[in-house]
Amino acid sequence: MAVVIFAGAILSAAMWSTGHVEPVSGAAFVVASVASGLLVGSTWLLGQIFPRFSLAAGVALACLGATSTIFGPIVPYLPWYWVANAYPVEGSVFSAFSLLLLAAGFMAFAVAQMEKLNRDGLLAQAQLWDTAQVFASTFDLESASAVYRARPKRFRTVSAVRSYSSQWLRFVVRDALGAARTPLRATTGAVLLAGAGAVIGLGPAPMPFWGGAAGLLAYLGVGPLSDGLRHAVAMSADLPLYGVSDRALVSYHAAFPAIGTAIFLGVGSVITSTWGSGLFNLQLTATTAVLVLLTVAVRVCASVKGPMPVSLLAPVSTPMGDLGAIVRLLWLFDAVVLAALGGAFAATAAWYPACVELVLVVLLIMWRWSKRRHG
Repeated sequence: MAVVIFAGAILSAAMWSTGHVEPVSGAAFVVASVASGLLVGSTWLLGQIFPRFSLAAGVALACLGATSTIFGPIVPYLPWYWVANAYPVEGSVFSAFSLLLLAAGFMAFAVAQMEKLNRDGLLAQAQLWDTAQVFASTFDLESASAVYRARPKRFRTVSAVRSYSSQWLRFVVRDALGAARTPLRATTGAVLLAGAGAVIGLGPAPMPFWGGAAGLLAYLGVGPLSDGLRHAVAMSADLPLYGVSDRALVSYHAAFPAIGTAIFLGVGSVITSTWGSGLFNLQLTATTAVLVLLTVAVRVCASVKGPMPVSLLAPVSTPMGDLGAIVRLLWLFDAVVLAALGGAFAATAAWYPACVELVLVVLLIMWRWSKRRHG
């Protein structure tokens, strides 16, 4: 909230000092910045007070936003229009003070309902935050995000251990049931994968930027489907568990993310290509297949990465200064970079670079696996 107010004040002062805006318009923009900060803070507070209605409120706002794109006459009466119209130009005073009244109403209601806050819930959130901070301080973002991961609730009475003649089918069913136990995460992953396929299907030759965006969406989308894969990597030890070797266990658990990625990416690309150009050609099939392979490979590579080596905490002295922070950032976001590059290569039909990246990722998986097993 303070950042929003400070940024609005600095921008208004800069534009007023250079003569680009009148003092009244600049002051209105500052008021709008204050109102936006109060609105964000009070909305968060109301979400804490009424957690059961948070999802419904978010869906309602999304529906209202979608409706406003169709029915233009209602746009001037919506809060985001007031935020957009509060930029220091003539006529921004009304929007700024309308936004301030709305924020004041939200804040007053939130303050009046603060006694409904659950003390035990706040303490639990504080403990989760402390735990996540400990993991984040060691650059273990996977564990930090797992702290806030939803606990499985659905289908708890359904047995995930079933007898099948095929080991592959057995592990696919187990991982599918595990994903179904957190339906919101699984649905989000499916939507992200379909969105990545939709970006690819809008071809025939999208820009590398959109291909990179599709790669990132696919990488994020396959995450909720990879819980079994992460479990298999975490359980890897010198003595094999579950009656299969650790390498075979990782391979079995990689099947479900690969199948899910192929299905949802394919559905998204088929729908958008058929709706747009009316055909689904061989190049689009190859693009989707390459993106599936790269996405799954990068996700496996990220799963076997393990904690950050202590050696990366050492300073890297150069004539330009200490580059240790850059090295740590590259180690931290290597999967994101690889996913974006894979999407860009696949979308632009750069097959040779895509194959080179796939080979490099496989070699990196093998190296990280050997380091994880033998230190």
